[in-house]
Amino acid sequence: MKINYPIKWDEQDHLERESKGWLDGIVVTLDDGSIHRVCVYDIARLSQELDDEVESGKSAFVQKGLLIVRSTSKKHIEQALFQAEKEGYFEH
Repeated sequence: MKINYPIKWDEQDHLERESKGWLDGIVVTLDDGSIHRVCVYDIARLSQELDDEVESGKSAFVQKGLLIVRSTSKKHIEQALFQAEKEGYFEH
């Protein structure tokens, strides 16, 4: 699996990412060549997004390729992506 992030993961990214609680635009390329776009949220940020959607009159928060992670640190994101692959998340 190859993981391409929309950020550099420099010192600033490491500091900001966990406080933001989400990261969109992760591109995962599997060994079979298939490409998948993934968005990760921690539970606190996901709850905020759902509340915002409901307050605006929607009934759900919808996001393609969504994975929920313990935290949006690079370590936890990568653990989630490898778990997702192992559990068949990326199968068509």
